[in-house]
Amino acid sequence: MRRERPLRILHVTPSFFPAVRYGGPTDSTRGLTRSMAGLGHEVRVITTDADGLWGVLDPTIAIAADEPGDPDIRRCGRDLPPDISAELLREVSEGAAWAEVMHVTGASLLSKIGFAGKPDFRADPGLLD
Repeated sequence: MRRERPLRILHVTPSFFPAVRYGGPTDSTRGLTRSMAGLGHEVRVITTDADGLWGVLDPTIAIAADEPGDPDIRRCGRDLPPDISAELLREVSEGAAWAEVMHVTGASLLSKIGFAGKPDFRADPGLLD
């Protein structure tokens, strides 16, 4: 079902493709964002430069991995593992003002934060309930 106008969707996740040390969640989040963009929605991703608990994603690899159909991706510097980033918090504040819907994935620091009344969906892919 297509909407008359596209949604502005913001995804917030502690890691994003090509950060593969975390396994499948980075691939599934990328697939989800690409599918939403393919449906005509405006999609942005705010993430960190994390690639594993202590690893940092090489920016040249990250840029080279971006392909047509990928969303607008903002990678923020991580201050402390696993997903603590002051820069990410600032970006999320601005992104929340832009977005109509937010999807927050696995970002433990963000789990306690409200987003100015925006509808938000929170998920921890790869974790068992």
